[in-house]
Amino acid sequence: MRKRIFTLVFFAVLFLATNHAAAQLTPVKIGHNAFTDETVFYLGRDVGIFKKHGIHLELIYIPGGSLSVQALIGNSLDMLLAGGTPLVYAVLKGADLKYIAGLNNRMPYVLVAREGINTPEQLRGKKVGISRFGSNTALVGRKLGYHTLYDLVEKGIEYLQIGVAARADYLKLQNDTARRLTRAYLESIRYYVSHREEAIKKSMQLLKIDDRQAAEVGYDYRLKTLPTDGKLSVKGMQLVIDAAAEDDPKAKSLTPQQLFDLSFLP
Repeated sequence: MRKRIFTLVFFAVLFLATNHAAAQLTPVKIGHNAFTDETVFYLGRDVGIFKKHGIHLELIYIPGGSLSVQALIGNSLDMLLAGGTPLVYAVLKGADLKYIAGLNNRMPYVLVAREGINTPEQLRGKKVGISRFGSNTALVGRKLGYHTLYDLVEKGIEYLQIGVAARADYLKLQNDTARRLTRAYLESIRYYVSHREEAIKKSMQLLKIDDRQAAEVGYDYRLKTLPTDGKLSVKGMQLVIDAAAEDDPKAKSLTPQQLFDLSFLP
């Protein structure tokens, strides 16, 4: 009887301790628009890195950059893995948003062409399809006999493709949370880079594909675009601003420094 009571008390204490530990985690909702570069966050969450830093990470997929930015502005999200263009337009409309870390500082695009087209000049007057690299279009193109005409990743063209963004008021009120989140993110990058097999399997799971070769190509490209120090590209942000200025001249008044808060990176 005493043994049974002891066992019941032990499990009750264990249950309470587990609930208490879970209650100590700070919930953070992060939105994203794709399942490519974002694999770093999913993998880091799965292996317990964010929990180690006291973060209960909820990743929310929202199709469309503009819609996800609206969710961030409307407090439905705490942070957003956002592209430079929608964030710039939101800031021009009065939103107070900041990037605190970089996720992809390169243009992840590859231009492929059919046989007989060997230079960009030969594309004049012809039709060109556009798709983000994460869709594995380049690999499929190669399988169909197309060849790479221009690889923007290999050229090293800096562009703020994706960064970790948040509202300025959230960063002020949740300063410690943002710092812990950033530390966990940097540790997740290191884990992603050093655990190739796990990263590839996670990518296949998120993309819901069985094509391992496609996942391997994606992983190898992300090793070239992922900033291992989590830093943002000033040059890449300026390119985004310049492009936005062609559509809205008010963008000329912006600087990368206005859109960055680098205080959360070590």
